Amino acid sequence: MATVTSNIDPLPATMPEPVELTDEQRQLKATAGQIARDRYRPQALAWDEAREVFPDAERRILGDLGFLGISMPEEYGGSGLPIFDTLLAIEEFGKECRPAAFQVFEANTGPAQVINHLGTEEQKTRWLPGVVSGESAIALGISEPDAGSAATDMTTRARLDGDHYVLNGVKRWISNGGYADQYLVYCRLNDELGSRGIGALIVEADSPGFSCGIQEKLMGFRGIPSSDLVFEDVEVPAENLLIGPGGFRKLFQAFSIERLGNSTMSLAIGQASLERSIEYAQERI
Repeated sequence: MATVTSNIDPLPATMPEPVELTDEQRQLKATAGQIARDRYRPQALAWDEAREVFPDAERRILGDLGFLGISMPEEYGGSGLPIFDTLLAIEEFGKECRPAAFQVFEANTGPAQVINHLGTEEQKTRWLPGVVSGESAIALGISEPDAGSAATDMTTRARLDGDHYVLNGVKRWISNGGYADQYLVYCRLNDELGSRGIGALIVEADSPGFSCGIQEKLMGFRGIPSSDLVFEDVEVPAENLLIGPGGFRKLFQAFSIERLGNSTMSLAIGQASLERSIEYAQERI
């Protein structure tokens, strides 16, 4: 009989040891879980069926409780804890109500964290305290109609004109589109090809020439707004430049933090689905 060979590495004989949580991390996880079960589980189904957007008042409550600043610096109102601590909270909220988990995710691992890593002191002072308190929200604009995962194919462009940039283009599938107060927008800032000409601007939602498309009706992302962003000769102050052309690698390194939050929410939903399926199977006659 012929011997079958494989280039796939065998599974390790022993699995990695689980992470040992500190007392503080266990307390954070327990508190997030209790709030998620007591406050958001009773409302989650109704919000989902009605496609209702997570209320601003609830976002401010999460800010008051400290969940929107877990991994943000103390000088902007946060707790200054590691990203891992935020993921523990996101996991607990995600098991019960993804829109609630999204608020914790967006504030700690989303575009606000990019500003925290790459922004000037003036930019961080101007925008981060509002995010941490829940008074405002920042959304990220990368994908376009013809440039989804291939971000370097984007065509949204800004040109410097005196003390401001003039921004034109369209972004698509933007989570929190139409509801955020600021948008971190990836765009081309010169004529260099590929990633070399890409940088990022922070655009205020009330800027003349900026508008949002209709709200998408998504299958499994209900309660979280999603729409196009349309920029028609939008004037953006030069001081709102987060990073200039040539900084695409830095932008995506910071964006990788957001992927941690997304994957944690997805794992939480999967875990909750498994647990509820087992419970149902054991009760069903």
